[in-house]
Amino acid sequence: MNNYCRNCGIKLENNIKECPNCKTEVFETRITESPKTETTPEQIAKEKKYILAIIILYALSVATQSIGTIYKPLNFLTLLSSPFSLSSKIILIYARITTKNKAIKILFIIFIVTLILKLLAIILLIAACSTMVSNCNG
Repeated sequence: MNNYCRNCGIKLENNIKECPNCKTEVFETRITESPKTETTPEQIAKEKKYILAIIILYALSVATQSIGTIYKPLNFLTLLSSPFSLSSKIILIYARITTKNKAIKILFIIFIVTLILKLLAIILLIAACSTMVSNCNG
C-alpha cells in the first residue's frame, strides 16, 4: 500500500513516526492512493455498441423524416422518425448513466443543447402566436 505525507505529499515508507521531508508526525490513518479503475474490453465493447445504436437510430430518424418530406408517396415514413429519434435518446441517456465514455458524454451534451434550443423555439413560437392573436383581436 502506498502512503503519503498529509503535509507535503511525499511517499512514505511503512512504520515510520515522522515524515523525513517535513518532519510532520505520521498517524495511523494515512492518506492512500485511490485505486485506478481500468476499462475492461467488455466495457469498451458495450460502449461501442451504445454509440453505434445511437448513431444508427438517429440516422434512421433523419432519413425517414427527410425521405417522407421530400418524396410525397413515402410521406408515411415521417411517422417512423419520432420513434427512431426517441429510441436513440433513451439509449443515450442510459449509456450516459452507465458508462464514462467521452464520446457518449459529448453526444449527451449535444442532445441537451438541442433540447434546450427546441424548447426556446417552442417558447418563441408561442409568443409569436399570442402576439398574432392579440393583433387580430385588437
